[in-house]
Amino acid sequence: MNTKIVAFLIAILGFFAVLWFNNIIETRTRVEKQNNSQSLPDYYVNDFYILGADKFGNPKYRLSAKRMEHIAADNHADLIEPKMKFYPDDQSAPWLVSAQTGRIDKKGELITLYGKVTILRRASTLNPPVTIDTRDISFSPLTNLVKTDQKVVYTSKNNFARGVGLEADLSRQIITLKRRAKASYVPEKNAQRKKK
Repeated sequence: MNTKIVAFLIAILGFFAVLWFNNIIETRTRVEKQNNSQSLPDYYVNDFYILGADKFGNPKYRLSAKRMEHIAADNHADLIEPKMKFYPDDQSAPWLVSAQTGRIDKKGELITLYGKVTILRRASTLNPPVTIDTRDISFSPLTNLVKTDQKVVYTSKNNFARGVGLEADLSRQIITLKRRAKASYVPEKNAQRKKK
C-alpha cells in the first residue's frame, strides 16, 4: 500500500510539474509575441514630406524621407533616408540636410537624424557655399535649433573649421562649434595677385 501512495504522490507531483512547466512556456511565448508585435510598424508612408511654418505661414523647414514607419508601442516614427530643408529668414539659399536614418519622437518635438549627416548651402548672391559634415544631429521644431555632440567639419569657400559639437539656427544662419574648435582661412589667389 505504501508503494501505491508513493506512486500516487509522484504522479500528482509530476502532473503539477507539467502544468508549471507548460505555464512557463506559454508565458514566454506570450512575451515574445508581444515584444515582436510592439516593434512592428502599425502603418508606413513612402515618399512623404512635412512642411513646418512660422506663425505667419512662412515656410521654416521641410522634412521628407524615402519611408516613414510609425511604431505604435511608444508612438514614434522611424525614417529611412531623411532629408531636411531649412529656409533662412533673409530669403537666401536654403540649407539642405541629408542622413541615413532618423526618428521623430512621440510628441513631434524632436527629430533626430542618425549616421553620416551632411548639411549643405549652395552659393548664392548673398552667401558662399557651405558644407558641414557630422553625425547624429537633433532638430527641435520648437526652438528651431540643430544640435550634435559629434565631430564637425565646416568647409566654406575660403574657410575651414573643425570641432566637437554644433549648435545651429539655420533659419538665422548662426552656426556655433561648441568645443575644441580650430579654423583656418585661405585667401583667394586672385586677391594676392592684385596686391602685387
